[in-house]
This record gives sequence, structure tokens and C-alpha cells, in this order.
Amino acid sequence: MAIGIASSELSKRWPIDSYIKLIEYLYNKNFKKILVVSGIDQKNDEEKIRNFFSGKSIDFVFTSDKKISEVMTYILKSKLYIGNDTGFAHLFINCSVKSYIIYGSCVPQYYSHLMNHIDQDSNTKRSETSIYSTTIEKVIQSIEKELVF
Repeated sequence: MAIGIASSELSKRWPIDSYIKLIEYLYNKNFKKILVVSGIDQKNDEEKIRNFFSGKSIDFVFTSDKKISEVMTYILKSKLYIGNDTGFAHLFINCSVKSYIIYGSCVPQYYSHLMNHIDQDSNTKRSETSIYSTTIEKVIQSIEKELVF
């Protein structure tokens, strides 16, 4: 399971507290190995995740300190990506990994059957902060059918 917290733009970055809730949901569904796809700008977010889940038996792999060539091994082993609309999301799709992409300021693209959109709330105007209208409940509802491996 890959969780993509990386994003170069804040307007494309779903809040880290929402990702923590998502990881907690996955943990309760018995997912114990999680790749957290992050960049150097997400080091503090990685630490928040580590601290929140300390004492729980989750095998995390964090990528902020890894080269892309090192991350590729993990991407190729992934069965599912859930995360921000960023270069990593498109890399997962191009490596044949089914992906659920959380959109905010950008209009969703569709170029692959592996691409699934989780878009902002339909009543929210697309803006720099519209990604915050996407609830954890909406994300869980979108991915639930994929959680049977």
C-alpha cells in the first residue's frame, strides 16, 4: 500500500492529519506495510506519522531521504497508490499500479484505466484551498472496494 503525501504545491497537498486518519483506517483494516511517498519538504510530516503510530506494529517505508532509483523498487511492489496529484501519482500509474488521486486546485486528468479521481467537494469552487474540502469519508468510500487483496 502506497500513500502519497508528497506535493510541490500546497494547493495539491491534502492535509497530513487527513493522511494520518487514512493510515489509521488502513491499519484497522489490517494493512501493516505502508510506503509513505514523500519528498524532502515532507520530512516533518513523516515525523508526525512516526510519532502518531509509535508503538503500533506498522512497517513504514518513508522516501524523503531516498533517491528515485531506490523508491522505484517499492513502487513496483505496490498494489495500490492513494495520494496527491503529483509526479509520483503519475509514476505509479505508468508502473501499472492502480491509483486513487486526490485533487484540489487542478482539474482531474484521465489517461489510464488505472487512474481513479477523488475530487474536491462538488459545492466547492476550485481554488488554492479546495483540496481541504475532500473529507476522509469521501476518500475511504472511494477506495473501500480496493481493500480486498
